[in-house]
Amino acid sequence: QSQLQTAKFKAVVEESPDDAALKKYGLDAPRFALTGTATFPDGSTKTLKVEAGIDNPFDGSVYMRREGDKAVYAAEGGLRYTLEKGTFDLRDKEIFSALEEPKLRRIRVKTPTTSYDLARGDKGWALQAPLATDADGTAVTALVAGLRGERAQAFPEDSAARRSSLGFDAPRAEATFEKDGETVRARFVDGEGGRVLALVEAGGTAQLAELMGTALAGLEKRPADLRDKTVLTFSRDAVARITAYASGGTAPTWSLEKARAEDGGVTDRWTLTAPEAGPAKAGKIISLLYSLGNLKAAAFVEDGKEAKRLGLVPDAARLELQDAAGSTLATLTRGGPASEGRVYVRGSRPQPLEVDGTKLQELFPSPADVKEAPAADAGASAAAP
Repeated sequence: QSQLQTAKFKAVVEESPDDAALKKYGLDAPRFALTGTATFPDGSTKTLKVEAGIDNPFDGSVYMRREGDKAVYAAEGGLRYTLEKGTFDLRDKEIFSALEEPKLRRIRVKTPTTSYDLARGDKGWALQAPLATDADGTAVTALVAGLRGERAQAFPEDSAARRSSLGFDAPRAEATFEKDGETVRARFVDGEGGRVLALVEAGGTAQLAELMGTALAGLEKRPADLRDKTVLTFSRDAVARITAYASGGTAPTWSLEKARAEDGGVTDRWTLTAPEAGPAKAGKIISLLYSLGNLKAAAFVEDGKEAKRLGLVPDAARLELQDAAGSTLATLTRGGPASEGRVYVRGSRPQPLEVDGTKLQELFPSPADVKEAPAADAGASAAAP
């Protein structure tokens, strides 16, 4: 449509061509004809028809003629490629457009290698099967976005008999996506040349399409890949006190408290209250809270494994985060070493986890790391007059 509105002829090739000239330009039997009709606010219409002949071998332009106009014109060669479209070129190839992650309430997937059931609750996505636990919302969003991004490579002939012959009665993989008042069902079977055939049913309609062979990769997730790996769940803005304990110690290694700034409360400042009072490094504390909030588990420990064997005992090294009222927001407990340079920890959930040992070292700084160094006394170091 935009090409019809903006395209211009380059030049007039011949004002009044005869039949021989039209044959020379390929306009006696045009390669294609395009008709466009415009409707105006007053209800009147205007129709434009253009015909295209052969290409000019010298500059790649295409010979064209307009209905009601005898002249032969030259147009940019690219115009032909734009307008000479087949039905497949013009067809919408986004067959999963109904999948809008914010509107989805449930996702069920079954493939030869995996099976899982996801449901959205008040706190976000959660796995329902094969185990019940919180799900990683980012991973679920990526899963839906990946499938929605698939584009049809072809639209095979479709009929009930053909679907049955292709194997859709017992598909290789199946996924259902539920949202308020509608269910989108997608079934997948193997196609030719390593491609995949998908039958997508939604809103009382069905569409059969051929997809790239990688189309199922986004759905074939292990349940472990979809689990929420966040170690600590807390609001950074609510944290008013941070206390660190060494392994075997009952007294804090160090403790920090947040106080409102003297400039009216726009910013926060942190002070060290133990082992001695003093100003704290604001940037260090902000970075620490950010790292704690973004700490992810590298692995989940098998249920039933004794916490004592993992070093997750009551007097283990730990960080406690509290709010202004003294209520505990989150506790990170550090246990013993695990495999592959990992360390056992327990966070906001009861289940023990494994995290990267290097990252964990940064989350247990020493008092010197968090204490702000006193400013140099310029007067004391200056030479006497």
